[in-house]
Amino acid sequence: MIHQSNFPPSIGQALAALAEFLTVHSISWESAMQSRDQIASPSPERQALFSLAFSFIAFARWLPDALLVFKNDEQKEIVYANPALVQLFECASLDEWLAYVNRSFSEIAAFEDRARIRNEVIRPSASSTPLTYRIRPVSQSVRWVEERRSDLFEPGRDALVCVTLADITERVEREQKQIRQIERLEARLRRVHQAQTMHAEVIETLSERYDSILYADLERQTIYGFRVSDRMGALLPKGASAKYDALFRDYAREWILPQDQAAFLAQTAPESIRAALAGKPELTLTYQVAIHEPPLAMRLRIVNSVPGAKTVERVVIHLHPVENERRQNDILVDALETARRANRVKEAFLSNASRHLNGVLDSGQPASSPDPLSKASIRLLVVEDNEINREIETEILQDMGFQVEEAENGLQALGRLVADPNGFDLVVTDIQMPHMNGWQLAKAMRDNPAMRHIPLIALSANSLEADKQASRQAGIDIHLDKPIDPDILEQAIHHCLVS
Repeated sequence: MIHQSNFPPSIGQALAALAEFLTVHSISWESAMQSRDQIASPSPERQALFSLAFSFIAFARWLPDALLVFKNDEQKEIVYANPALVQLFECASLDEWLAYVNRSFSEIAAFEDRARIRNEVIRPSASSTPLTYRIRPVSQSVRWVEERRSDLFEPGRDALVCVTLADITERVEREQKQIRQIERLEARLRRVHQAQTMHAEVIETLSERYDSILYADLERQTIYGFRVSDRMGALLPKGASAKYDALFRDYAREWILPQDQAAFLAQTAPESIRAALAGKPELTLTYQVAIHEPPLAMRLRIVNSVPGAKTVERVVIHLHPVENERRQNDILVDALETARRANRVKEAFLSNASRHLNGVLDSGQPASSPDPLSKASIRLLVVEDNEINREIETEILQDMGFQVEEAENGLQALGRLVADPNGFDLVVTDIQMPHMNGWQLAKAMRDNPAMRHIPLIALSANSLEADKQASRQAGIDIHLDKPIDPDILEQAIHHCLVS
């Protein structure tokens, strides 16, 4: 690459003289290079400038970087460009390229970058910071270039500027890919954090209005507010105490349907609680409160605070809506399972991202398989019911270079395969899924001659040998354990497709 430096003044003068001669005599640069011996001037001094200009052009033709020379005037008229620059713009000849850019350096950059670099055209040549911008070749694809420039002689009315353009498209795309990977990684980590805290949010939300835990001393007829809902807090603030019978009498009068009040007070009386807990570990009452339309079904659970004790002196009382009990259980199970799964894949995903980015930074090239397939043409179907797992698996496979489509369960995947048996080269599936699990999907595929040939890889948290044996019996080619090791997954895909 030509670095920032000032050329001898004679080179600028020589190029300016030759450019003027060719313009006056309507001679193209290509024609001039082919018949340079016929370019002559009666002035020996001018002829010497022509020879120097041709020598510079001959040198520039062999430079790997694109090079051009333009007049540093208002029009920024291009005086010369070497073949590397013509090829960069996908033009057949220098004259074609000059016409493409309207012979002006101002039209070199892509339109969207011109405003950004307009004021840089006349920046001092002593600056060592290169410009980076986009250009658009004849095909209208986008190429990124890094520009460095030098004055060919002292600035003045006829000053010329020499510019080298290095094609840095691969480097910029690699950097942009790294940025996208980091952004996706940050988004995944935010999702993981959300999943891990979901169960706490569910408990807090569901208990806010109706869910309460009380501690009662039956001997002293005292009750304490351990955790109280908004409703209970109006009668018994958190951390406060009250008379046992007074609290339940006020609670029944304020919230319970009139026809249920007498039965509720009788069943929660200390003697009734002692009698009930004498023969079983828990007393459960279901009643309705009138604060809700339709009336809300509530459940009251009472357990002995000293399990196995012969006497019942102190008890723990839990009040919560029946509907919320089911909903809370379902949401908590889902939240905890999501958090558990997300945690398993997080470390593998971070490890893969770190390995890939470190490989790029160390070698300057993306990490690649030792025996790469034509991945861009290979279509994979990822079958996974958990959204976070599915997104991460898809992105890992896409980062490897494969085309990836998704299905949420085995039944949905089978529908896709039946509709287009030749549409996928390999299926990556979870085992435990609703509607149709991974083993059932594998058996259905192996029983169908149209899709029997498609390889199957299972990704499952079920790592026991019995599970792997069940996968083999179902027709799954390779059973891999979660969390995912991207290197092992890529090797497994390579093995299935090559075999």
